[in-house]
Amino acid sequence: MDTSGKTVTCVTVNGPLARGLKNRFDAGRLAEGLSSWEAPDILPFPAWIARTWEEYSARLPHGSGSAAPATLLDPFQEHALWERVIRDSLEAAGVDLLQVPQAAGQAMSAWARVKGWRIAEGEYRNAGNENIEMFARWADTFARLCREHAWIDSGSALDVLIAAIRAEDIRLSARITFAGFDTFTPQQLALRDALGQGGARVDDRDAPRTVAPLNAPHPHGARVALPDEEAELKAAARWVRSLLRAGADGPIGVVIPELARLRPAVSRVFDDVLCPEAGWPDSSGNSPSPPRPFALSLGEPLARVPLARDALLALSLEDGRPHPISRFSQFLLSPYFVSTDAEFMARIRLDVALRAMGEPWLDFPGFRRFAASSPGDWQPPTGVAEKELPRAATLFDWARIFADRLAGLGWPGGRPPDGEEYQAIDAFRKLLARFAGLNLVLGECSFPSAVSRLRQLAERQRFQPMRGAAPIEILGIREAVGLGVCPAYGDRSEKERNRDHFSAKFEDNSGLFDENLRETGADLPLLSPIHPEPDTLPGFSHLWVLGLGIDAWPPPSRPNPFLPVALQRRAGMPQAGPEIALAEARRATGRMLESAGEVVVSYSRAEGDPAGGASPLIAWLPETTPEELGLGDSPDIRYARRGSYSMEALSDDQGPAIDVDAIDVDDCTGEDRLRGGTRIWQDQAACPFRGFARHRLGASGLDMPAAGLDYAMRGMLVHRVLELLWEEPRDSNRLAALAEGPLRQWVDKTVDRALREAAKQRPRTLRGRLRELERQRLAELVMEWLALEKNRPPFTVIARERGRRVRFGGIPVTLRPDRMDRTAEGEYLLLDYKTGSTAKTGDWFGERPASPQLPLYAVMEAQCSGIALALVRRGEMALKGIAARPDLAPGVTAVEDAGGKAGRGPGDWEGLREQWRRTLTALAASFLRGEARVDPVSEEGACRYCDLHALCRIRAAGL
Repeated sequence: MDTSGKTVTCVTVNGPLARGLKNRFDAGRLAEGLSSWEAPDILPFPAWIARTWEEYSARLPHGSGSAAPATLLDPFQEHALWERVIRDSLEAAGVDLLQVPQAAGQAMSAWARVKGWRIAEGEYRNAGNENIEMFARWADTFARLCREHAWIDSGSALDVLIAAIRAEDIRLSARITFAGFDTFTPQQLALRDALGQGGARVDDRDAPRTVAPLNAPHPHGARVALPDEEAELKAAARWVRSLLRAGADGPIGVVIPELARLRPAVSRVFDDVLCPEAGWPDSSGNSPSPPRPFALSLGEPLARVPLARDALLALSLEDGRPHPISRFSQFLLSPYFVSTDAEFMARIRLDVALRAMGEPWLDFPGFRRFAASSPGDWQPPTGVAEKELPRAATLFDWARIFADRLAGLGWPGGRPPDGEEYQAIDAFRKLLARFAGLNLVLGECSFPSAVSRLRQLAERQRFQPMRGAAPIEILGIREAVGLGVCPAYGDRSEKERNRDHFSAKFEDNSGLFDENLRETGADLPLLSPIHPEPDTLPGFSHLWVLGLGIDAWPPPSRPNPFLPVALQRRAGMPQAGPEIALAEARRATGRMLESAGEVVVSYSRAEGDPAGGASPLIAWLPETTPEELGLGDSPDIRYARRGSYSMEALSDDQGPAIDVDAIDVDDCTGEDRLRGGTRIWQDQAACPFRGFARHRLGASGLDMPAAGLDYAMRGMLVHRVLELLWEEPRDSNRLAALAEGPLRQWVDKTVDRALREAAKQRPRTLRGRLRELERQRLAELVMEWLALEKNRPPFTVIARERGRRVRFGGIPVTLRPDRMDRTAEGEYLLLDYKTGSTAKTGDWFGERPASPQLPLYAVMEAQCSGIALALVRRGEMALKGIAARPDLAPGVTAVEDAGGKAGRGPGDWEGLREQWRRTLTALAASFLRGEARVDPVSEEGACRYCDLHALCRIRAAGL
């Protein structure tokens, strides 16, 4: 390549190869000791057409009487125009096709093939195939719209440029090199001829050639079978790591035929093996991202890059439809809408409140109202984001609205972006500009449609941040073939010998490969043995090629569905038939085997196959094993590091004590108040760490809203209905006097009132059929419960959910029993409603009682004569409790029967209350002292439903 970069243009088959060649060029200049140089003119073929068209259009005469040059559609505009044509055609025919964007992509590809292979209209019309005839009609409409609006597609523009080059109307580089083209279409061959006739030197950076026959030995090649794709990736990464440790010259290549599909797994595995320090905190507590020694030739979709992903999320939330709460959480926790750390903490608190609300779905206006009414200190931004959206607008206007909307929400955040984030911001803004450019071919649309189209563009736009050359290049097939024959670093003489070896084998066995493959019955196109230019040497020092199994290589043929298959095969279009796919795979295999001094080919093992699952194209290579390659079962550094450390044990069971004298029993709002009420005793008894973490640190698991009503919400509704019921009447005599009809009316009215209250908090959940079903369930449940209440001895309800602020054991607490009844004899019974199936009276006893709430109430209420669980469950209605005498209520047992005989405590009520006082006082003292040891009373009782496992790490002994 001419290093001046002035008179030479390199046109590549695709963008990744262009980036790879630029990186190679820059690395070569650095190796020469240069500090600056003129950038080489390397660009992919579509970009070359666009640039040449722009130069050609600028040279055309402009003014009155002269036709304006046609506007070249970019790939996004061309795809959008095909979508428009297809959608209009289907709507006119009354046909509903769900995958219009996919159909547009295939139609666009078919049109490019028609142009590239110079296919006459008559060759694909009247084919007797509905899809092909439909495409012919679409193509007519597409061509007509282009003529009417002075648009031109890339294929048609190339025909115009070829004619202009022949007429010498375009000034081009003195030398044009094509890179990565295994074959050329007739249109591209015509372009090459025109360039040559125009005086430009046209050559190929990598000429096609034959490949080694099946039985020809490779001087430094081998194949290895592995269990699956994951094992192949790990083996390749470990192999590369061993080469780097041994000081191998670069570049080292890893070729993955399905790189687009496997890209996330590739990045993860190579990070684990080659960059085990990535994500580990340094001495300052930060988690830096060190430079990675590998580069992937294929970028990821822009829609999956965090900065762009969150921008698209924020726009989609405003489309007028309800969205899962998880999407609002993602928006709130995104760092790309935050200006300060204080704002981020406020957004976190709002996320917690949003989850606690319980609604699984919410629309954006509802979210804004909730945020505005929440007690937190973050409020949704005002201004642009509050402006009403138009019903419809052009894409140009939507692009401006999107930009304003994102700026109003704070995107891309207040902190300075790093290098890759800066490039992502720039890429997204350029995407908005290309989105606005669709205004050329599309009309007005709604906000949701505009957001959806922007997301489609972001999914199709690959984001590849600019980085310097890396010693390891992870490539797809085309990029590997294109880069595999450039001047490489390392031992030149060894690479020359390797090339000479292959040349000799080609000449000695020129027909053997074809004969072996023809045994399968394939009709193979003949290839002439064209050798590479003398100055083209292997481009990698070492190469690993994955995925060449018998089922994957050659890849299956995929003819375009909108052109006759026979026509595509006759023209030799890519992937048109198995024989063409086989020929393409042969060429690619041979060129990859030539491209490095040492080549390893891997594949997934297939049981019962004599070649172990290897493709016939590489089955002739000598077989090796991971052990022979020096891989074995060695663990990756990231995981081996865990076993190399000993766990450091710290005694951190004691938190700071609480000064009880500094706590105001009446202060329920101060920052230092103790939260949790009677749950303090329950959590401290279950596990001291849980008591400390939840009520001193304020730690708790995040709520996960789910569709419908969960058990907790259903229990709360039952509590509320029973609380409201006893507003009137207050005594059991009035209840007993009510007949079935009036009683049901009273219950229905009360249930409706409770549901109206709950619906204010859960409006999307408690509506329609679900609300009606819940109304019926509650009414029937309460009617069954009241039947039990009618059979009790006379009583009066004197308190319902009434709170009284007291201090017990030094801890301020609000006593709020579900209900307190007074019997005809003047005794008091405390009730606690339970709708679940786990409640039992045995949880009141022991040094660490599982349910200390009622015992605490019994101790603090001097007049209390008994406590009971009110079990409100269909078919299991009952009272279960303990009292000073046995006939206080049905199901309530005397102390001497339940306590003394069972060995749980003293045989009288006052003695039992005193025992509870001592137990609960000891738990309060333990909490106030700051005891915080991880000591669950039992895994079943304390850990099973605990939400603090990530904090206490009781199950993380292996870390």
